[in-house]
Amino acid sequence: MVFVLSENDKHNLIRNLNLGRVVLVTGAGFSKDATNAKQEHLPDATALASDLWAFLYGTPYDEKTSLRTLYEAGQTHQRGVASLRQFLFDSLHATQWPQWYQTVTRWFWHRIYTFNADDLLEQVYASEGTTRLQTIIAPDHFHERDQFLRSRCSSSNCTEALQMGAP
Repeated sequence: MVFVLSENDKHNLIRNLNLGRVVLVTGAGFSKDATNAKQEHLPDATALASDLWAFLYGTPYDEKTSLRTLYEAGQTHQRGVASLRQFLFDSLHATQWPQWYQTVTRWFWHRIYTFNADDLLEQVYASEGTTRLQTIIAPDHFHERDQFLRSRCSSSNCTEALQMGAP
Protein backbone atom coordinates (compact mmCIF):
# COMPACT_ATOMS: atom_id res chain seq x y z
CA MET A 1 0.00 0.00 0.00
CA VAL A 2 1.35 3.38 -1.00
CA PHE A 3 0.44 6.34 1.17
CA VAL A 4 0.54 9.71 -0.59
CA LEU A 5 0.35 13.03 1.27
CA SER A 6 -1.07 16.14 -0.31
CA GLU A 7 1.24 19.15 -0.51
CA ASN A 8 -0.74 20.80 2.30
CA ASP A 9 -0.38 17.70 4.51
CA LYS A 10 3.37 17.52 3.76
CA HIS A 11 3.79 21.16 4.75
CA ASN A 12 1.77 20.61 7.94
CA LEU A 13 3.79 17.50 8.86
CA ILE A 14 7.14 19.22 8.31
CA ARG A 15 6.02 22.25 10.33
CA ASN A 16 4.91 20.04 13.24
CA LEU A 17 8.08 17.93 13.04
CA ASN A 18 10.13 21.11 13.27
CA LEU A 19 8.12 22.16 16.33
CA GLY A 20 8.56 18.78 18.07
CA ARG A 21 4.83 18.07 18.10
CA VAL A 22 4.79 14.73 16.29
CA VAL A 23 4.65 11.36 18.05
CA LEU A 24 6.34 8.42 16.32
CA VAL A 25 4.69 5.02 16.84
CA THR A 26 6.52 1.91 15.64
CA GLY A 27 5.27 -1.63 15.57
CA ALA A 28 5.19 -4.71 13.41
CA GLY A 29 7.38 -4.26 10.37
CA PHE A 30 9.41 -1.26 11.53
CA SER A 31 12.50 -3.34 12.34
CA LYS A 32 12.27 -5.78 9.44
CA ASP A 33 15.22 -4.31 7.52
CA ALA A 34 17.64 -4.51 10.47
CA THR A 35 19.73 -7.57 11.34
CA ASN A 36 21.12 -9.14 14.51
CA ALA A 37 24.59 -10.59 15.20
CA LYS A 38 23.51 -13.85 13.55
CA GLN A 39 23.04 -11.83 10.33
CA GLU A 40 19.31 -12.62 10.44
CA HIS A 41 16.57 -10.03 10.10
CA LEU A 42 15.11 -9.02 13.44
CA PRO A 43 12.16 -11.36 13.97
CA ASP A 44 8.52 -10.34 14.14
CA ALA A 45 6.35 -11.96 16.84
CA THR A 46 5.54 -15.03 14.74
CA ALA A 47 9.17 -15.65 13.78
CA LEU A 48 10.32 -15.09 17.37
CA ALA A 49 7.71 -17.56 18.65
CA SER A 50 8.89 -20.13 16.10
CA ASP A 51 12.54 -19.59 17.01
CA LEU A 52 11.78 -19.70 20.73
CA TRP A 53 9.85 -22.95 20.30
CA ALA A 54 12.82 -24.49 18.46
CA PHE A 55 15.18 -23.18 21.16
CA LEU A 56 13.08 -24.70 23.97
CA TYR A 57 11.87 -27.93 22.40
CA GLY A 58 14.01 -28.63 19.34
CA THR A 59 10.98 -29.43 17.21
CA PRO A 60 8.99 -27.48 14.59
CA TYR A 61 6.71 -24.78 15.99
CA ASP A 62 3.09 -25.84 16.49
CA GLU A 63 1.88 -22.37 15.33
CA LYS A 64 -0.74 -22.36 18.08
CA THR A 65 1.21 -21.44 21.20
CA SER A 66 1.45 -17.70 21.82
CA LEU A 67 4.75 -15.90 22.25
CA ARG A 68 3.69 -14.91 25.77
CA THR A 69 3.09 -18.57 26.71
CA LEU A 70 6.43 -19.61 25.22
CA TYR A 71 8.23 -16.83 27.07
CA GLU A 72 6.63 -17.89 30.34
CA ALA A 73 7.59 -21.52 29.65
CA GLY A 74 11.13 -20.40 28.91
CA GLN A 75 11.44 -18.80 32.34
CA THR A 76 11.05 -22.20 34.03
CA HIS A 77 12.61 -24.35 31.30
CA GLN A 78 15.53 -26.63 32.12
CA ARG A 79 17.85 -24.52 29.95
CA GLY A 80 17.55 -21.74 32.54
CA VAL A 81 16.72 -18.07 32.58
CA ALA A 82 20.26 -16.99 31.67
CA SER A 83 20.09 -19.12 28.52
CA LEU A 84 16.67 -17.62 27.67
CA ARG A 85 18.00 -14.09 28.12
CA GLN A 86 20.98 -14.83 25.88
CA PHE A 87 18.67 -16.30 23.21
CA LEU A 88 16.47 -13.18 23.32
CA PHE A 89 19.49 -10.87 23.22
CA ASP A 90 20.99 -12.73 20.25
CA SER A 91 17.64 -12.58 18.45
CA LEU A 92 16.55 -9.03 19.29
CA HIS A 93 19.79 -7.02 19.53
CA ALA A 94 20.17 -4.96 16.35
CA THR A 95 23.70 -4.85 14.98
CA GLN A 96 23.18 -3.58 11.42
CA TRP A 97 20.50 -1.53 9.71
CA PRO A 98 20.04 0.35 6.46
CA GLN A 99 20.87 4.05 6.36
CA TRP A 100 17.20 5.09 6.22
CA TYR A 101 16.82 4.35 9.94
CA GLN A 102 19.21 7.23 10.70
CA THR A 103 16.52 9.59 9.37
CA VAL A 104 14.46 8.89 12.49
CA THR A 105 17.10 10.56 14.68
CA ARG A 106 17.11 13.76 12.68
CA TRP A 107 13.74 14.89 14.01
CA PHE A 108 12.88 15.99 17.50
CA TRP A 109 9.90 13.76 18.30
CA HIS A 110 7.49 14.75 21.02
CA ARG A 111 7.65 11.12 22.10
CA ILE A 112 8.31 7.72 20.51
CA TYR A 113 6.18 4.68 21.29
CA THR A 114 7.24 1.23 20.15
CA PHE A 115 5.48 -2.08 20.44
CA ASN A 116 8.66 -3.92 19.45
CA ALA A 117 10.83 -5.88 21.86
CA ASP A 118 14.04 -5.35 19.89
CA ASP A 119 16.53 -2.58 20.63
CA LEU A 120 16.76 -1.10 17.15
CA LEU A 121 15.72 2.43 18.12
CA GLU A 122 18.19 2.47 21.00
CA GLN A 123 21.01 1.26 18.76
CA VAL A 124 20.23 3.73 15.97
CA TYR A 125 20.16 6.66 18.41
CA ALA A 126 23.36 5.47 20.10
CA SER A 127 25.15 5.23 16.74
CA GLU A 128 24.23 8.82 15.87
CA GLY A 129 25.42 10.20 19.19
CA THR A 130 23.59 13.50 18.70
CA THR A 131 20.26 12.97 20.43
CA ARG A 132 19.90 11.16 23.71
CA LEU A 133 17.14 8.56 23.81
CA GLN A 134 15.63 7.98 27.23
CA THR A 135 14.05 4.51 27.15
CA ILE A 136 11.16 3.69 29.46
CA ILE A 137 9.86 0.14 29.40
CA ALA A 138 6.16 -0.06 30.29
CA PRO A 139 4.75 -0.24 32.89
CA ASP A 140 7.55 1.85 34.46
CA HIS A 141 6.53 5.30 35.64
CA PHE A 142 7.40 8.29 33.51
CA HIS A 143 6.95 12.03 33.76
CA GLU A 144 5.77 14.36 31.07
CA ARG A 145 8.61 16.01 29.23
CA ASP A 146 9.70 19.43 30.46
CA GLN A 147 8.55 21.69 27.62
CA PHE A 148 11.65 23.84 28.14
CA LEU A 149 13.91 20.74 28.01
CA ARG A 150 15.57 21.53 31.33
CA SER A 151 14.86 18.72 33.75
CA ARG A 152 14.42 15.39 31.94
CA CYS A 153 17.79 15.13 30.20
CA SER A 154 21.30 16.34 30.71
CA SER A 155 21.35 17.87 27.24
CA SER A 156 18.84 19.77 25.18
CA ASN A 157 18.72 16.92 22.67
CA CYS A 158 16.56 14.28 24.30
CA THR A 159 13.73 12.09 23.11
CA GLU A 160 11.72 9.65 25.23
CA ALA A 161 10.90 6.23 23.82
CA LEU A 162 8.32 4.12 25.60
CA GLN A 163 8.67 0.44 24.81
CA MET A 164 5.23 -1.08 25.10
CA GLY A 165 5.69 -4.59 23.72
CA ALA A 166 8.45 -6.24 25.71
CA PRO A 167 7.57 -9.86 26.58
